[in-house]
Amino acid sequence: MLDQILSWLVLVVPVALGLVLILVPEKHEDEKRNKRWRLILGVCLILYGGLSWLQQSRALRASAKDRETAIQEASQKVAATTSASVTRTVTDLYSNMISEQKNQIAQLQNQLAVQGKDVSVIKSSNIVTGKSPIKVEIAGAREIRHQVANIVMSSSSVQSIHPDATYCRKLIFTSEFSTNPVGLTEYFPSPVKYVDSMVTFVYKGFVRVSKDNPKQAEIAMIGFNEDVLKPERPIVVNVCAESVFEPVKLERRNVVEN
Repeated sequence: MLDQILSWLVLVVPVALGLVLILVPEKHEDEKRNKRWRLILGVCLILYGGLSWLQQSRALRASAKDRETAIQEASQKVAATTSASVTRTVTDLYSNMISEQKNQIAQLQNQLAVQGKDVSVIKSSNIVTGKSPIKVEIAGAREIRHQVANIVMSSSSVQSIHPDATYCRKLIFTSEFSTNPVGLTEYFPSPVKYVDSMVTFVYKGFVRVSKDNPKQAEIAMIGFNEDVLKPERPIVVNVCAESVFEPVKLERRNVVEN
């Protein structure tokens, strides 16, 4: 409202002053009256200048405020548009991800269902229930036992330490009674290359491949002031060959002390 009044005054005051200048005579008989008119005109001009300055200042402030408001409104519109665009993009992205995950979950559920059926079939099979078991045999894992008198020999596969004889069997000789001396011969279906003693006690004699027949391993042990074979201490030897083999027979042999 004030801005409208100021704008009206800025237009009207110059016109009013112009009329006053036209109507007031240039010279008047009363000198004091002339001075008073000049003073009134000067004051009116000063007031007009103040009104003009006030009107321009308010117009500048209003223009700056309008410009700031326009910038703020434009920023809000841009922010709203950007936010809506980002929200729409993120929503579409997550919608696609959720859709893909749902498809993957459905596929996994189908796979689990199929696997569950397979497991159920396996559980009910005769093999698992034991009605028709499968006989499993591992090559080289079968234990072989031979016995002569009170001495029992058991054999099992063992890892070889010889590059040229990769197939080995461990022979363990046990007895319920202490024995000294001990003389044994073990027979094999094919030639053997090494017979290694694994005992840790000291004895007199030998453990070797037979000099007369490479299909035989010979053991001859005599203890020093103690029995060679004891219930708590077996005799262990490793026999190695180039091909797979198994012990076939155990015999006693005479031990002659020289």
